[in-house]
Amino acid sequence: MSTLKENIAAYEAMQDDLELDYFGKWVVFHNEELAGTYKTSEDAVNDAIARFGRGPYLIRRVGPQPTMYYLPTPVLTDDCWDENGNPDLTKWAQQPHPAVFYRPRLVYPEGYQDDDGC
Repeated sequence: MSTLKENIAAYEAMQDDLELDYFGKWVVFHNEELAGTYKTSEDAVNDAIARFGRGPYLIRRVGPQPTMYYLPTPVLTDDCWDENGNPDLTKWAQQPHPAVFYRPRLVYPEGYQDDDGC
């Protein structure tokens, strides 16, 4: 039985051919072999579970992988709102220790679309 790392290596070895034939589709690799191609991630997951149980197997979308960015977002306390109930970043910046959390955002390479055409 192969490991996830070995399935990833098998995917990477075939990646150029997969991008020619299955760009934008979902693939399942099991035992270092292409086990199936699917239109949606749900189809890939359901079939992989039905066929192979808990795995290990690799489910991946064919094409460039998205980049993950973390965008800073201010955490507003009760003192950071104006009289109309809107956020006031000037008041936020004047706090002794303004809090910020980082929310993830996926950015897909140019020309890469999801199933909805977005």
